[in-house]
Amino acid sequence: MRRETRVSRAATAAVLGAIALCTAAATAGAEPWGDENELESWVPYLGISFDVHTQSFDFSGSSDLGYSDKQTENVVTSVFSVDGGISTPTLFEGFGAPRIFVQAGIQAPLSDDFAALSSVTSFPPAGTQDPIPGVPTTEEACPETGVFIGDPPNEKVSCDQTLKATLTYNFSWSAGLGAEFTLPTPSRGFKIRTAVEYFGQSFDFDGDAQRDDRVGGASPLTNGAIAETFRIEGAKTSKTLHAIGPRITVSGEVGRAGPLSFGVFAETRLYWLLNDGDISYGTSSPDGESSFVAEPDSLVAQGGAGLRITWVGSQ
Repeated sequence: MRRETRVSRAATAAVLGAIALCTAAATAGAEPWGDENELESWVPYLGISFDVHTQSFDFSGSSDLGYSDKQTENVVTSVFSVDGGISTPTLFEGFGAPRIFVQAGIQAPLSDDFAALSSVTSFPPAGTQDPIPGVPTTEEACPETGVFIGDPPNEKVSCDQTLKATLTYNFSWSAGLGAEFTLPTPSRGFKIRTAVEYFGQSFDFDGDAQRDDRVGGASPLTNGAIAETFRIEGAKTSKTLHAIGPRITVSGEVGRAGPLSFGVFAETRLYWLLNDGDISYGTSSPDGESSFVAEPDSLVAQGGAGLRITWVGSQ
């Protein structure tokens, strides 16, 4: 898909930029960090970062009030990430000095509420506009009720139809297994980490429908007075999405203090949803029933940078 292509290009640019950033950090010194004791040790670490998160949802909504609509919402937000893990001793000395690691983390979005569907449509007075293919007529979108049948019986009817759905991104978490490689630079502080991760997300969805029937005047927004309001409120559900995909990190060590190593890193994550089917929910009220459908795009992408603190022990 075109959307996935744009995300892939952005991810590639982020990785190349990260390599340039961390190469500069790693080659800033000439001290050969990492002695034999370090190579043979288990290495725990803690990382904190800010990442940009992006994914898309296709929303649609309808109700017994006579109207339906659909909209695509791009969920783009910054997330604060904390993760930790531990690396094994090097599998063998020589090129790459590879290690195996496990890691897990949690994320909190800095913006969590998104207007996934926000549709307010005003229909002109009945009989004043020629039908438009694919668009409901006023008579279809604004069914007459008893209030319009009385005196005078030929009163013009119009209405405003409102459909709203909100998506709340609560938090996310991850766990993965990967390999770390140390590159042959003047220092031993430049590393590339590749992992396969599970990624989970918690979402809340809600939706409301409303119709304001108007009588009189040539326009529903000017002279028409609201004669009656119908509401179907409180549709809601919660959903956990599960995904899997690669996480690529490049890091450069910038200094040490005692047994701690401090480094900067940049990363890219791409996840594909395992349960990307429709999320359906709705509710009913004395005025009728409403239904909403959220369909997540299969791709979730993140990219960011942060600080990693590693325990390397005494030298």
